[in-house]
Amino acid sequence: MTKMFGSQLGKSIEIYIDDIVVKSKIISEHVKDLQNIFEVLRKYKLRLNASKCSFGVGLGKFLGYVVTHRGIEVKPDQIKAINNLQAPWNLKEVQKLTGMAAALNRFISRSTDRCRPFFSFINKWKGFEWTEECALAFQQLKDYLARLPIMSSLEPDEVLFAYIVVAPYAVSLVLIRVDQGVQRPVYYVSKSLHEAEVRYLPLEKAILVVVLGTQKLPHYFQEVYVDGASNQKGSSVGSAVISLEKIIIEKSLRLGFTVTNNEAEYEALLMGMTMVQRMGGKNSNAHADSLATLATSSTQDLSRVMLIEDLCKLTETKGEAVQVHQIRAELSWMDPIIKFLKEDVLPEERSEADKVRRKATRFWLSENQKLYKRSYSRPYFLCMHPETAELLLEELHEGICGSYTRGRSITHKAISQGGVLNPLSSPWSFAQWGLDIVGPFPNAARNKKYLLVGTDYFTKWVEAEPLANIRDVDIKKFV
Repeated sequence: MTKMFGSQLGKSIEIYIDDIVVKSKIISEHVKDLQNIFEVLRKYKLRLNASKCSFGVGLGKFLGYVVTHRGIEVKPDQIKAINNLQAPWNLKEVQKLTGMAAALNRFISRSTDRCRPFFSFINKWKGFEWTEECALAFQQLKDYLARLPIMSSLEPDEVLFAYIVVAPYAVSLVLIRVDQGVQRPVYYVSKSLHEAEVRYLPLEKAILVVVLGTQKLPHYFQEVYVDGASNQKGSSVGSAVISLEKIIIEKSLRLGFTVTNNEAEYEALLMGMTMVQRMGGKNSNAHADSLATLATSSTQDLSRVMLIEDLCKLTETKGEAVQVHQIRAELSWMDPIIKFLKEDVLPEERSEADKVRRKATRFWLSENQKLYKRSYSRPYFLCMHPETAELLLEELHEGICGSYTRGRSITHKAISQGGVLNPLSSPWSFAQWGLDIVGPFPNAARNKKYLLVGTDYFTKWVEAEPLANIRDVDIKKFV
């Protein structure tokens, strides 16, 4: 079926196994679209069951969903089935609930986070106990289904926006389109974090959910492949853009200044983004590799002509910078002081007001609304929200190149750096290692159930050795 309707697939027809939906944006074009589909059916001598065909409908059921001109909706029967469920009384009922909720994942914002108590119930089975947390999550799920949003339909070449949510045990993403000033959801994506993923830093979790979204919804994202190369003969970047009209535009820049490999990659990325922004389309990574190599090669006869330009200085970014805001729900001890210093507003309770007024004399609010604690003999200290302070200590302790030091050392490092992270503790390859013991695992050959792992902080090179027991002799031998 996919081969038969290859040219119309996704434009005027949608197919899933033996289900076919012929769609048209404009009513006047629907007859023409049907005619084209029937011509293909006649060509391949494929017959339809007339009793199962419907024509000229404004909405219809397809793959368990209701498809209308507004977008994709959930069948009312699916919502009614969950609303009619009683609180589960055994594991089988919990599995039934999670299965019904999973079928509606694309319609539920932060579905994994909402249903986490149910999934944790199954994964950590130690006897049935329907807790208050499970009951609350169950009721909140029903309340959300009562106002379930419609997944909005798109227009060709429409710009979409992505919002991401990072939680301790789950990450989520939603694609949004703007319809007459109103933001409408297109698709929800959610993932539960397991094992090592739970220990990711917030930035790593954010990158994880973006990668997950591009993998799950590749048809909504534009692929950009670029490459940079640097050797003794010079540095260059290359990119190849395929326009929507299948026109291949190849471009290579020879850099007239010294750069590192990372800087060459950044220049390649900027060039590729600029080309895609101007034209749209998809890049070919194979083209990008050959172009980057071409510009650094010696002069020779070429089998084809490509555009090669010289870039004499680093690319300067223009335009307004995009601000990233972190949303916090809880207030901290800083907020009353900031409000008093900024707006001269005190808490209504007299004792609290006196306390804030006394404390405020030891603090200073900068022009960019950052709170500093005054110091007579040392520089002013930047005050941080408790969540930010926790993240700072976490990055200093177990970041990408963090040093696993104790509490007093971490505190001193945080104060001495003044909030500026510089976690590169290993200056060259294999200068500093981190050792971890993992286990016990189920017994393997020779009763080995532990794993001794060594990681180089600079190259991230990993060495591992299975052990039956943890002994100082084995550790010394490994080192």
